[in-house]
Amino acid sequence: MEAMVKNQRQETMIERLERALVLSAYTVARHGTTYAAYIDRLERELKIARRDDAIERSWRILRTYSLKHYVNVRRILGAQLR
Repeated sequence: MEAMVKNQRQETMIERLERALVLSAYTVARHGTTYAAYIDRLERELKIARRDDAIERSWRILRTYSLKHYVNVRRILGAQLR
């Protein structure tokens, strides 16, 4: 249950960062490059938030293992790799 709550919080953070990035892009387009540093920072934070997502990390690990060891992880787990 705790993992589910944490994952929901993570998704919410990603959504919030995406929204903030759009608003920052609008601000820069409207008012000039004075605010461009906000875009840079938000893009970095969004990249980190996406990288730290447990589900995405899990799929990366499974894909890597599957390729490295010639194992069909999809068949074993009964799931589709993205």
